[in-house]
Amino acid sequence: MSQPLPADAPSSPRSQRSAKSDWIGYTVIGLVFLSFLAYRQMRPVPKVGQTHPAIRNKLKEFRVEPLMNVDQPVELGQLEGKITLINLWGPWCNYCRQEIPHLLAMQDRWKDDLRLISVSYPQDQATSPRVLRDETEGTLRLLQKSFPVYHDPEVRVDSYLRSSGVFWKLKFPCTLLIDRNLAIRGVWFDFKKGYEKEIAEIIEQLIAAPQDLPQTPQT
Repeated sequence: MSQPLPADAPSSPRSQRSAKSDWIGYTVIGLVFLSFLAYRQMRPVPKVGQTHPAIRNKLKEFRVEPLMNVDQPVELGQLEGKITLINLWGPWCNYCRQEIPHLLAMQDRWKDDLRLISVSYPQDQATSPRVLRDETEGTLRLLQKSFPVYHDPEVRVDSYLRSSGVFWKLKFPCTLLIDRNLAIRGVWFDFKKGYEKEIAEIIEQLIAAPQDLPQTPQT
């Protein structure tokens, strides 16, 4: 019968090899994990507004009616050739009121390249345009701002967006960034801190991008 080894007896070569293998294994796992963390920090993180499946789809239809501080409607053809922010909001919406000053600041900053289309919606779709105008005017006074505001009395914008792959479902605020060729470049629902930086960065990229030159007719 084999006798038990004393407590201070040296370990066998086999147990030493096993301990060494375990140490190497743990080291490799640790290096792989650290490499993964480094990769996550180095790789570009997609912006929230650019993860929507409708990105680069073209806006096919668009029309909104004047509500205040403007006399004429806006249609799709008027958006072509200029970068456009379309902001769908409601005077009853707190997040909308937080977002609007940021959008106005962007319009002031890039006034030669950017256009803001602000579209106000009532909380109850049965609300008359007159009441919506009064409520919208109250919000503008609260914000101490004055700018053109449109409305969508028949909620046609919902179908316009769906035809381009944006399922809006009257979720406010909703902000879309459209490039010079009417392609959707950003979609944001709600408003969270940091969205304004995302929007500004994408606008800068679009402004810096070379514009398509008009084709010369062949003779």
